Amino acid sequence: MESKKIELTREQFLRMLKLVYLGRWMINSHRDEPDKSMEDIEQYIFAAAPGFGYDDLVEFDQSYKKYFPSADLEETMDTIIQEY
Repeated sequence: MESKKIELTREQFLRMLKLVYLGRWMINSHRDEPDKSMEDIEQYIFAAAPGFGYDDLVEFDQSYKKYFPSADLEETMDTIIQEY
């Protein structure tokens, strides 16, 4: 697969991070088996968050070798999800 690069400002990255979180939640929250492709893209975006200065919004768990949303990000996104 050919890869492409896009340039994002810090603010644009934050919007994308939130959209990816909400998209994964919407697609997987009701499934018994999550859509792995959604989790893969979320991991890719979460891994880039510290480089944009958003290391307070994601946490890397060494035992799982995965990124997880921080409590602050989950709280912010839960407010949006509750409005949905």
